[in-house]
Parts: sequence; structure tokens; C-alpha cells
Amino acid sequence: WPLLVGARFDMRLKVPTQDGKWRAIDFHGICQWSQEDVTPGSYDSGFQLEAAPAEYLELVAALREYFTFHPLATSA
Repeated sequence: WPLLVGARFDMRLKVPTQDGKWRAIDFHGICQWSQEDVTPGSYDSGFQLEAAPAEYLELVAALREYFTFHPLATSA
């Protein structure tokens, strides 16, 4: 079902920890758009985060670092 645009949703990311447990990052998102996907009966939605918690920002920074290509050091 499509989501109500403009509505505030309570959201949670469950992130695995190094010891095999899960850590929850709770935050709020405002639905900006919702439209039917190419798969009939499925919908895609976009959210604006409302005051992202520090844990979320740390996760984003870690993912950016992990998926960034760094130039190799050149030898003299």
C-alpha cells in the first residue's frame, strides 16, 4: 500500500555488532513521496530524516568510508 505523504513514521535500523548481536538505531522520518513500483502491488517511498541520531550519522560515515575508492600511494 502507498504511504501517506507528509506523515511522520517511527523507524528502526537493526545493525549487527561485532559480537554477533543486534543494535537498534531509532529515528523518525517524514514521508516525502510514495509511488507504485514496477512490481504490481509494491510501492517505493522516500523519507526525510527528522533529527538523525548520532548513531545513524556514525553508520553513514562508516559506510561512506567503506565504499569509497582511495587512490593507492605511488612509490618513488
